[in-house]
Amino acid sequence: MGNPYEALGFVDRPLNPSGLPPVVRRYVTMGLEKEISEIMKAVEVFLRGSDNMLLVVVGPYGFGKSDLLDDVEERLKGLNVDVVRTALSLSMNIKDYLINRFMSRDPSKPLILMFDEADELTRAVSMSGGVSGEVKNSIMQVTGLIRAILEPRNYASLLNLKPSDLSRVMIIAAFTPQLYYSILKNNVPDVFDIARGRVFKEITIDDRVPYWLYEAIIENRLLSYSKPERLKAINDGKLNPLHPFNRESLSLIYLIARRMENGQASPRNLIKLTSKLLEMITEDDGQLTVNLMIRFLTSELGKYINLSLLNELKTYGDDLMHVALSGIPVKANPSVELTGLVEKVKVIEINPENASELHVINNLRMIYGKPPIAADDLRNLSIEYGSYYTVPMDKGVKLVVILPAEADVKGFISHEAYVLKKSIHDKLLGLTNPETSSLDELSSFIRQVATAKPIDVASRIISMITKSEPIKTQDGLRIVIADNALDARLAYVVLTSPEGALGVAANCGVRVNGQVKHVDGLIGLIVNDQLLTSQLQGNLNVKWCGVYDASQRILLINYGSDNVEELRGILIGLYVLSKFSKIPSEYASQVQSATRFIERISAFRDSLRNQLLQYTLGLPRRREGKRDAIRSVVKSWVDGTIDQLTPSAFKCGDKPCISRVEATLVNYLSSLKRPIDEKELEYVIRGLFPIQLWRDFKEHDLIDLMRLRGLLFERNGKYVVTINGGFNEAVNDACLRVRELAKLLNGSVPISIGNINLTLQTGFSALQGEVKELEEECRLLTTVISNPTEDELKKLAKINLSLITLQDKVNEVKENEGKLINEMKNTISNLNTLINSLSNPEVNVDDAIKDVVRSKVKELQETVMRAVGNLNGLSIDKAYEALKSLNENVSKEINRLRRELELSASILHYAHEHAVIALILSKASQLIGNGDEIPPEDNITDSIIELLSKDALDDLETVLSEYESRVKEARGRLIDVISRVKAKAAELYNSVNWLRHKGLVNQDLKMPNLDSVNLSELKASIDELVNVNGMVTSRLNELASKLNVPLSVLRYIASMGPNVGLDEVIMARELGMESREVINYLETLWRAKLVEKRYVS
Repeated sequence: MGNPYEALGFVDRPLNPSGLPPVVRRYVTMGLEKEISEIMKAVEVFLRGSDNMLLVVVGPYGFGKSDLLDDVEERLKGLNVDVVRTALSLSMNIKDYLINRFMSRDPSKPLILMFDEADELTRAVSMSGGVSGEVKNSIMQVTGLIRAILEPRNYASLLNLKPSDLSRVMIIAAFTPQLYYSILKNNVPDVFDIARGRVFKEITIDDRVPYWLYEAIIENRLLSYSKPERLKAINDGKLNPLHPFNRESLSLIYLIARRMENGQASPRNLIKLTSKLLEMITEDDGQLTVNLMIRFLTSELGKYINLSLLNELKTYGDDLMHVALSGIPVKANPSVELTGLVEKVKVIEINPENASELHVINNLRMIYGKPPIAADDLRNLSIEYGSYYTVPMDKGVKLVVILPAEADVKGFISHEAYVLKKSIHDKLLGLTNPETSSLDELSSFIRQVATAKPIDVASRIISMITKSEPIKTQDGLRIVIADNALDARLAYVVLTSPEGALGVAANCGVRVNGQVKHVDGLIGLIVNDQLLTSQLQGNLNVKWCGVYDASQRILLINYGSDNVEELRGILIGLYVLSKFSKIPSEYASQVQSATRFIERISAFRDSLRNQLLQYTLGLPRRREGKRDAIRSVVKSWVDGTIDQLTPSAFKCGDKPCISRVEATLVNYLSSLKRPIDEKELEYVIRGLFPIQLWRDFKEHDLIDLMRLRGLLFERNGKYVVTINGGFNEAVNDACLRVRELAKLLNGSVPISIGNINLTLQTGFSALQGEVKELEEECRLLTTVISNPTEDELKKLAKINLSLITLQDKVNEVKENEGKLINEMKNTISNLNTLINSLSNPEVNVDDAIKDVVRSKVKELQETVMRAVGNLNGLSIDKAYEALKSLNENVSKEINRLRRELELSASILHYAHEHAVIALILSKASQLIGNGDEIPPEDNITDSIIELLSKDALDDLETVLSEYESRVKEARGRLIDVISRVKAKAAELYNSVNWLRHKGLVNQDLKMPNLDSVNLSELKASIDELVNVNGMVTSRLNELASKLNVPLSVLRYIASMGPNVGLDEVIMARELGMESREVINYLETLWRAKLVEKRYVS
């Protein structure tokens, strides 16, 4: 069978269906010129010396590593070197092969050893799911061989070679990124680490394959394999160099390949796809037709094509399919537009390196809502369906821009063509975009950006970066201040010239509404469409806050008239990043610009943050508090020791030191050459340092720390630095405070207790020794007349520390003694209150008893006054103890007197009660006639006075007990008598009723209350009964005399009450008479009409 490619004018198959390079290479490598140049420069370096060298080429699968080495090998043939090219294989015995080659070589001739096909190592790792033990051993064997070649002095004997056999060897090893970065660098860093390993240089293959490069590769392959006849036809203009392909089909293949590989087409895949299409053309009469292209898409790329839509489009005819099967606009019958699937466009060809042409076209594109095209790197310039595409030229690249048909393109050569509508094309290639509405909003946004002033574009950029709207200041700045609690305070400013940053740097911030808002750094976008970017460049001859290097605190990004498009592109890229989860490929350039912009700002922020961290302060959390933590920092510095709690800001290595913050502030204040008040000093600190990053440390804490160290001292309410002549004044100030403290320790305290003025001694005597030591240290330090050394500063700090410690002790003594004095005053006040409470006792006792108590109280008052007066001249604590003892004694005496009064009152009460009961019993005896009486008591008051005079508390207790017993006994007798009195009262009640019924008396008798517990009421009731009893007895006596009837008979009848039946027998028995006698008396009484017959009272 003959060569089927001859009919197409080729000597052999120009493209391999597997993407493999041919054994006999006819073409040159395309797109790797930069990498080849770098390798050849490295070879030149190698050939200048006699030592060994390792160069690494890194590139993904299918991106031309082998082609690169082919080209390098071809170029090495012109040099006087030996070339050995082999694969880094695990299965083949590469070690023996290389040893044989080294043994047979001429050591005087340089040898370049090329390792290709190291992909086997990568595949082994992938198959094992990681770096297994077996794979790791294989890697170590291969890399060990490379190390042995690079270091023949150490390893030659292990290979049974002489060191000279391995001299003047250069290794060029090609690896995939997975193998090199993830495996070799991690596992064999001593060889492959670029910094500490043996690698001379890493050359990374540019994996960007734009459409123009793909077309150039295909054209180069076809020309390289062309027969003379084909070349002549091409040179005569009779044949397209791409024949049997065309740009329309290649562009479609490229777009589909890019989709297959997630947005990045590889040379190998492109070659394979193009080769398969060539095979189909060869089998089909050598012509690329619409039907053949459809068959190719269906059979080879059906998985990546919407076949149902493709079949639907076929029904519209070949004119539409000619448009649909092209990745670029094509000329077609205008009728295709009637289908509603196609749109007319204008196609313009420009040179992308012509900045003025590109500027005009980009403005046009943005007016129509399309992103500007960035042509700064041709490898980023590829193809975007319906937007633009690129094609290779003899010298450079041509950019073909696609605009709407109505676009005004005066000054440019253009032609009309047709493309599928973007939505139809995307659907055909299976490109689903759920963010269609966002795309529409993006187009609208781009139109706004196109007409916006550059300064407004810059303002919008900082707004999107900071997520805050810029404000306009009185200086005309547009600014956003990012004031995060745990980050740098940053000002984002839009400027028209670099000089606008001078004021911000000088003020450590931005003036807003008349006040300076402090920031730690400035990011300025300098936008000026009247000057070129180069004219805006310049170094700021200024220090930030007058202290720091401006380059560390200020980032100025310049955009002159030649860079306005880049500014707009950044804004568009930021918008796309904020709105789209998946970046549309057409906006990749803008997103890259935005990403670079963000990275630049982030890098500056990171650098600034790292610089700010050198000026951060913090204190460890201590139980004692912040004040003690500051003292601890100074004490560590004075003692020259550190511990685990010493903050890193106050350490220099393993020694304590003055922090960078303090040193910076001292230098700044020294440059002012004037005192500064506390409010202004805190303002300066807020401007100079990132206080928002300080932990548990505020501006006033820094001032306290520096005062304690002796770096600052206060003069007339303002602060002065001690260096530059102020040290002696600071020492004198400290010594003055020591002397004032000494005076305080020698003093006494005048106090008033009641009406007595006393002078008590303070307890500062124990501190006088320490003060004398301080006075001596002060005296020695006053001899320093020049700027102090660090040791002299430490001595002053030691005095300051000791002063604070002593002052704390003094304050502690003052506080304790103040409490004691207050307690002493309260004690006296309480004693006076207690004594006064007995001066006029409210208890119910006789005045004579009260007089006795008053005399005792007066004696007690005199005792207290004498005791308080004796406290004069004592120390406060001894006076307190003495008064405490006095309080105990007086309180006891007061309580005893109060008890005596209580006992006296109780005795008198019981005596009175006993007397009342005796009187009641006496009265009751008159009623019941039993003679139950109690003899009267002697006057108890005299006895009580006698006992009070003797302070006989126990005797009073005994007397009270006796009276309690007597009253108890009397009450018992009273209860028994009252029960009989109640019976007598009933008889009297009946008797009065009988007398009243017979008309002998005209009064009623109300029964008295004999159940009352009130003795007075009970006595009154008995008195009333006694009177009634006398009246009844008198009336009955009168009747008895008149009628000659015994009183006992009349009393018996009357006691029964009126209208009560009388039994003469019972009556006789109770009266001790004979019945006949009783009847006679009743008859007498009947005749006197005092009883009724048979017989009724």
